[in-house]
Amino acid sequence: MGKDFTDAEAYEQEKEARVKDFEDLRNYCERTVELERSVDKSRRNTHLLKVKETEDYVISEKFSGRVIFASPKEAVEEISKTGNVGVLIGLSAVSKGGGVVHGMETFEAEICRHSTLYFCLQEKRICEEMYEDRAPSFAYIPGVKVVNKPYDSDKDYPEVDIIAAILPEGTDSLTSSEEGRRIFDNMLLRAEYNNLKTIIISIEELKGLL
Repeated sequence: MGKDFTDAEAYEQEKEARVKDFEDLRNYCERTVELERSVDKSRRNTHLLKVKETEDYVISEKFSGRVIFASPKEAVEEISKTGNVGVLIGLSAVSKGGGVVHGMETFEAEICRHSTLYFCLQEKRICEEMYEDRAPSFAYIPGVKVVNKPYDSDKDYPEVDIIAAILPEGTDSLTSSEEGRRIFDNMLLRAEYNNLKTIIISIEELKGLL
């Protein structure tokens, strides 16, 4: 019993630390003019795209670049490098940012904890069309800044393009349903269209591809 309590207590402490990390990021972004401008630019340049019917997909036929299936922490390591990189994300419909404000460890939350993505998701069209109307669409959000500690206003933060869609109801990955796979397919095609050299995808999506 004592060990279980200790494990639970340690988990809560780690969760509180993740909450603090996000609050530190929020505060830093709010007082850093360059990052505020970057978020505004990403919002202005965000494209909302309709999901079209596609043939059964094979990743190599839709995207010719490098594909990395990663855990949340591995994804953060990859996007922290410079390069023409995109991230495909299935967004939680009930908790914007994948629960990042509550210290969750989802793929979406981990990206939001280390970038300006959460603030870009507040864009009016994304809120109305994707979160409220749940229209069959996805967002291409360019120029999301990757912001890791230690913070430094003189640092040249790397950028990553985010391709994101709301997860279909009752699913935890895009590839676990027919509707989600069609969205996933469209996202791959967009990555190819935008000439991304590398895309990073949650390792959870592998379950629906095997």
